[in-house]
Amino acid sequence: MLTALTRAQSTFITESNPREAFQELLALLLDVTDSEYGFIGEVLHKEDGSPYLKTYAITDISWNEATRTFYEDNAPAGLEFTNMQTLFGHVITSGTAVITNTPATDSRGAGIPPDHPALNAFLGLPFFLKNDLLGMVGVANRADGYDEEIADFLEPLLSTCAHLIRGHRLEQEREAGRKREAQLVQGLENAHRTEALGRLAGGIAHDFNNLLTMVGCSSEMIATNAEPDSEIAADAAAIMHATERGALLANQLLTFARTGEFNPEITDFNACISDGLKILRRLLGSDIEIVATLNDDVGCVWMDPVRLEHVVVNLGVNARDAMPNGGKLRIATDRVQKDDASYAMLMIADEGTGMDDETKAKIFDPFFTTKEPGKGTGLGLAMCQGAVQSAEGTIEVDSTTGEGTKLTILIPSHDGTSNPQSTERMSVDVDGNRGVTILLAEDEPRLRDVADRILSTAGYNVLTASDGYDAQRVAEAHTKNIDLLLTDMIMPGIGGYELAQRLMDSIPNILFMSGYLGTLDTSEITASWPILSKPFTSNQLLTKISEVLQTTPA
Repeated sequence: MLTALTRAQSTFITESNPREAFQELLALLLDVTDSEYGFIGEVLHKEDGSPYLKTYAITDISWNEATRTFYEDNAPAGLEFTNMQTLFGHVITSGTAVITNTPATDSRGAGIPPDHPALNAFLGLPFFLKNDLLGMVGVANRADGYDEEIADFLEPLLSTCAHLIRGHRLEQEREAGRKREAQLVQGLENAHRTEALGRLAGGIAHDFNNLLTMVGCSSEMIATNAEPDSEIAADAAAIMHATERGALLANQLLTFARTGEFNPEITDFNACISDGLKILRRLLGSDIEIVATLNDDVGCVWMDPVRLEHVVVNLGVNARDAMPNGGKLRIATDRVQKDDASYAMLMIADEGTGMDDETKAKIFDPFFTTKEPGKGTGLGLAMCQGAVQSAEGTIEVDSTTGEGTKLTILIPSHDGTSNPQSTERMSVDVDGNRGVTILLAEDEPRLRDVADRILSTAGYNVLTASDGYDAQRVAEAHTKNIDLLLTDMIMPGIGGYELAQRLMDSIPNILFMSGYLGTLDTSEITASWPILSKPFTSNQLLTKISEVLQTTPA
């Protein structure tokens, strides 16, 4: 058996089509189990999330001309089975083995179709990689039936199948990546490619925001427990500053990935520009001098503050790249009147190489860049223009070759006062929180541990779950009331939104955590439940939970 497994793996490595390797594995499977029929398949999911089975290898079980024609036409590319009211469907939906020597009457299936060849025994075994169900194998009609001993004996074969399918998926992802890269190099302005790249960026940002939340909250707890002027406190502060830079990178990815999902609010224009300058000063070299002149009367605008910071940082980094020998970067804000309307103005000017008219006409085109390969994506200015236009503003470029570039941004003023969130640690009523039970669902173990510690330290009774399925089991097993569900939005299996829908009748308050919402309908979600964006601090987490518990449940 081990020799056959090694040969199948070698076949997979050397052949571009994995089906030959799975055919060898199926032949081995039938041989070692003395079975008449069998198949090996991958578990995939349709757009609505429902699972189905696609075969990589299957014996011919056709019983008439129609089924034989169907098998011959479709088996080479893989047969797809969507009916889960079957014995193999039970394996997929439950994630457990099915061993039956009476398949026709087994309650886990729906019987045998008319005219179907006789099935005297059936063995269906799922295979996983960590907790991810990748596929299953099935065999039928062993003369002496099947038992647990045979299932245990097949464990090496199941492990091999799991790794081959995972390898095939990775190869498909790499191939898709190579194709996307080729499209970017060619500069194709294709909407489908842009969407695919955005989803990739969003997925990266989601995982990165999980890490940033864990690092930021941990360093915050270290700083809280350290002496104010100690080296430990200084180190923790340095870590928190680093997470700020990481959050900027993640949000830049999300700016491209979210395709319109933003959070505009009354934003203090100068305060936001100042925050962007703090980040920019850490990014620019010592040979770039920033000269900032901010008018105190600029006021507020209606815009996502994160996007406004992105504009400052992106334009500042572009200016740095245009001044390879150093120089001055001038940044100014002012309040201007235009066409009987008031605008907040941001001006950024460099002393760099400048641009000719032909280049100037293309700088906002997605994927257009004048930088060398590997030095830029061509997305920075396109995102800046999108951010400004989303706030109903304008961006103008004035540049001459050899004389530098000046960009002027106008965003309509907003009559109102921003409400910046306090950075001071909130006063926690530990004794008052002891009667409150929170169910925490988070699939990232380290982030789950950090959140558990924050909540437990604040006095809450915390129940933890590693994913949506686990959270549902914990909720059903808990005999007392659960006051709040705190769940990550994107999790394997049951996502946070579906989990909330399942538990909303038994848990009165629900709070989502999310680093990226993907393709979910955010308007429907936010209309019913609040969302805490990652990365967040422990102060922000506790404040949001306090707010949710004090409001009327949706």
